[in-house]
Amino acid sequence: MKKRLLGLTASSFIFAAALTGCTVSSGNSSFSFSVSKVDDESTKAKPLEAAKEKKSKNKASNDGLTDIKDYTGSYTCNGYVSWGGSKYPDCKTIQNDLENDPMTISADGTMHFHGTDYKLIPEGTKNEAVIFSIDGSGFDFGSFSKNGSVNKDYDGAAYFTKETQHFTINDEDSSYETYKVCLTAAGDESSSAYILFSKD
Repeated sequence: MKKRLLGLTASSFIFAAALTGCTVSSGNSSFSFSVSKVDDESTKAKPLEAAKEKKSKNKASNDGLTDIKDYTGSYTCNGYVSWGGSKYPDCKTIQNDLENDPMTISADGTMHFHGTDYKLIPEGTKNEAVIFSIDGSGFDFGSFSKNGSVNKDYDGAAYFTKETQHFTINDEDSSYETYKVCLTAAGDESSSAYILFSKD
């Protein structure tokens, strides 16, 4: 894995804990399993059926995509994750800059981020993430599970997501929402950094 930088505040500690020891991706998880050799054919089939069911649930969809107006307002930066190497901007600097010039989204779908205005385009939902691409980035919604394929020559913010994170306390499922602006650097066809936000 390429060198990874983490910068997180206390409010994003739980989310950061979920990232340790794994390849960081845009809110997606891979599904894998191993099957011991058994004689019962019905037992062998169960993991395959589970995989198909999981794949069906995680299929990209345009269903449930909410209006951009639901995202209007200002956002507070909670941290960053970067594993793209030196060609990526220093995320700590971006985080500091956002304190003086917070990220905002307007009702017409304009996202003001780090001194630049970007046009958001609704793409769809996948893995409980609502995805908006950024006009001009060449974002490929179909490859969202692979950190979001983008144009190789594009540099800057590539897409914006609202994601639902789950955790268990006393055997009860709880969840919270987090927002990300995913970044790409010229020469990279994927997104290898993101800035974390909470909505004000």
